[in-house]
Amino acid sequence: MKKFLAFVFTIISLGLAGCADEARHQLQQELQACEQSFEKASQDIKLLQEEAEGVLPVEFQAVELVASEKFEKAFSTADMLEAGSVVSDEYDRLMNKFYQELLDDITEEDREIVRQAQRDWITFRDSEMKLNRLLSKPRYGGGTMQPVLNIGNYMELVKERALDLYRHHMRVLPMEHQQ
Repeated sequence: MKKFLAFVFTIISLGLAGCADEARHQLQQELQACEQSFEKASQDIKLLQEEAEGVLPVEFQAVELVASEKFEKAFSTADMLEAGSVVSDEYDRLMNKFYQELLDDITEEDREIVRQAQRDWITFRDSEMKLNRLLSKPRYGGGTMQPVLNIGNYMELVKERALDLYRHHMRVLPMEHQQ
């Protein structure tokens, strides 16, 4: 694809030889913007492919390792709840990290949209957990494992939101700062 863009650039450059300098400069800027958009789209595709293959960003891999270690040692309900709480706290830390990084890398006038989206997500999270607690009651078949299932649901909600904020941040991050 890069060869194709280079070929198109060469053809346009040759065709512009007779154009006015201002028009040539404008078209070259547009072509450069297209190349940058292509590179950004390529990076987005790479991230999607990695996700489809189950490859998590390094920060998330570290939390998954902690989760694996904690849950392997958890034999009682109390141990499982403690492990879920520790892992949830780690995902919450990542979520806040990527939320702040996203805010730092966008314009001041766009920050309120991100803040509102996060407030809306918190409302959703709280409602979802309220529903989980309701369905955990004995009248709906809940038992002693329900608190463990609830902490697992909470952990997944926070993990997914942290991943969403990571993806959003990667979309606004300049190419040279992406790994």
